[in-house]
Amino acid sequence: MIDKNKYVSMRLKKIKSAHYIIEATISDKRGTFLIDTGASNSCIDELKQKGFNLKVKEENVKVTVASPGILNAILTKNCFIKFKSNYKKRMFFLLIDMSPINTSLKENEIQEIDGILGADFLSKTKAIIDYGKNKIYLKL
Repeated sequence: MIDKNKYVSMRLKKIKSAHYIIEATISDKRGTFLIDTGASNSCIDELKQKGFNLKVKEENVKVTVASPGILNAILTKNCFIKFKSNYKKRMFFLLIDMSPINTSLKENEIQEIDGILGADFLSKTKAIIDYGKNKIYLKL
C-alpha cells in the first residue's frame, strides 16, 4: 500500500503505442512528456528550448542511445518541473533533436511530445508506476 502522506499520485495517459504520457510545467510553460523507464536521461526537444526558457549549462554532451551511435546533446541548467498537484522538483534536461521520435508518433496518429522523463527523474522522485490504474506516484 502506498502511503498518501509520502507520495502524490497523478494520472497517466496511455497512448496508442502503449507508452504513457503526462502533462508537466517547466518555466511556466505546459508540455507533454513521455514516461520512458528505459531512457537514462530526461530530454526536451531542442526546438522547444526557448519556449521552456531553458538556459544552457554545457554544449556538445555525448550521450549513448539504444540505437547505434552517439548523440550530441546540450545540458540545461537546473530548472523546476511542476505537475498539477503542485509537486515540484529541481532537475536538468538534455536538449536533443526529437524530430525522429515525433515523426514516428505523428505517422502513427499519436500526439507529439515535448520531451521524455527518463530514469534520472524516475529514480530521483522514487516513482512508482501502477500500470493497472494508469497512475504514477512520486515521493514528496
